[in-house]
Amino acid sequence: LGEALTELVERTRRSQPELRLTLTVPQPDEPSATGLPAEVALTLYRAAQEGLTNALRHGQARSVSIDVGGDSGQMRLTLCDDGVGLPPEGAVRAGHYGLRWLTERVESLRGELRIEAVQPHGVRLAVSIPLSVAHSMPIAEPRA
Repeated sequence: LGEALTELVERTRRSQPELRLTLTVPQPDEPSATGLPAEVALTLYRAAQEGLTNALRHGQARSVSIDVGGDSGQMRLTLCDDGVGLPPEGAVRAGHYGLRWLTERVESLRGELRIEAVQPHGVRLAVSIPLSVAHSMPIAEPRA
């Protein structure tokens, strides 16, 4: 997961040189960096990808931070941006399926996804997934 997120961040930095982008991931010797179920790693990667895309496309963010961490019980990803914030009608607008699909994927792993406004402006996307359940569940495919 750490390598994949590092690559995502580097690609984004090359395409968006004006963006301030930070990434914090567990060190290779930390327990949360080893033995992560593939479905959890993929879901956290997709959360970072979707959050970053939304921060740039809809939020016009100039700064984004991605923090990944966890312990033996759960993994967490938090993405914060300094963009324009959430639209008045909420985070999921008609015709925008990325967050809806991500929510379904996280919930299929018995996890939680929260999207909230950050003051004075910006958005925080937070995902937590329990590892005990994720080890025993197949990954959910997105609904069409």
